[in-house]
Amino acid sequence: MGFKSITATVAAVLLLAGCSPGEPEALPYQDTKLPFEKRVEDLLSRLSAAEKHELLQHSPGITTHPIWRLGIPGIKSRDLGRNAMAMAAAWDPDLVSREAREVADEAIAANRREVIGPDLADFGEDPWLASRLAVAWVSALQGEGVIATLKGFGRGDEIAQFPYEAAIEEAGLWAIEPAAGDPSLANALLKEDGGFRGFVAGAATDDDETEQARRRLRAMFGIGIFDVDTRPPGGPAPNRNESVVLMRNEGHLLPLASSVRSIVVIGGTSLAIPAECHATVSYASPAEAVSLARKSEIAVIFGNDLTLIQAVAAANPKTIAVLGRPARITGQVPAVLAAWGRRDIGPFLFGQINPSGKLPIGLEPQFAFGSGLSYSEFTYSDLNIFPKTPRYGELVQVVVKIKNTGSRPGAEVAEVYVQKKL
Repeated sequence: MGFKSITATVAAVLLLAGCSPGEPEALPYQDTKLPFEKRVEDLLSRLSAAEKHELLQHSPGITTHPIWRLGIPGIKSRDLGRNAMAMAAAWDPDLVSREAREVADEAIAANRREVIGPDLADFGEDPWLASRLAVAWVSALQGEGVIATLKGFGRGDEIAQFPYEAAIEEAGLWAIEPAAGDPSLANALLKEDGGFRGFVAGAATDDDETEQARRRLRAMFGIGIFDVDTRPPGGPAPNRNESVVLMRNEGHLLPLASSVRSIVVIGGTSLAIPAECHATVSYASPAEAVSLARKSEIAVIFGNDLTLIQAVAAANPKTIAVLGRPARITGQVPAVLAAWGRRDIGPFLFGQINPSGKLPIGLEPQFAFGSGLSYSEFTYSDLNIFPKTPRYGELVQVVVKIKNTGSRPGAEVAEVYVQKKL
């Protein structure tokens, strides 16, 4: 075997082993064993001023531009595309986490590593509930390798900012988008020592380009974009049934009996009914709504056209309004559901699924924050609080027995309210 053959053989063995002759050693920022900030600073030091500027250029759908010389990929973004208030209506951080993981899977499949939204005002009016949901959302989304960018920062008072602070402190939020593009509060946040280490999206800030580049690189390292993707396989899809809120059910109109003979659906495209129900289902446009409502036993109207809802209810005393978003309902509308835009509402109307959502907002004087009915009855007993006289800062445990005393399966959200002692 000649010298050239030996060289070729050695090179082939090296390549099969996963390396090549003369392969350079990994640079410090590529070393996953180094501390996080050292990797950030090493990569930052290798960027020229022009590359820092290029990295920070953004446009719709683009958060950062790639710097291929150093193996820095560009970051593409996508809007949330989900109804955040529907998630909040479940009052369930675990559901929000599962939803976030599903959103992350969809984003990564579309080559997007940043999700913009929600605006935390859409997580409801209660700062504590919104904070628990925000922490769950950010932790799960970023844990899957996607930057979470929360919108609406800087709107409202200190209480309105509390959920953002919780997302920063407890979940390590990597990006915020100021309300109406106003960076004033964002600039104050960036100047706080040891707090927010991420970046501000969609608005100019007081930071120079080096600091802005540092913050974006932190976010990229933080979601593991320079490392091997080790995300666990996604879990089961979230059960969004928990979000549907039964706002009103006068005369126990719902759930519908299987003996119903005729149903008119207004503003909807389909209605699944159980096999044992032999009702005639017709579909009406808004122009036909009132006349067909008069001729049908049940009228189901989708959407938030309150004038049309009232007209249909006046024509048919058994009207069910399926709202896309909670609203104050005037007039005699006996049954009202907040379904957050979902159309597959048949199982809820016939009791195959028992709604268990609670409103994350109040619609005074009609519907209070936390209101939501069920087809079942629940009794509470044996309430205990440990310890009974807690010290400041001490963890308090609340235990209560909840029993479904109705005839149907159902789920109940137990609500606990606290206030500062005056």
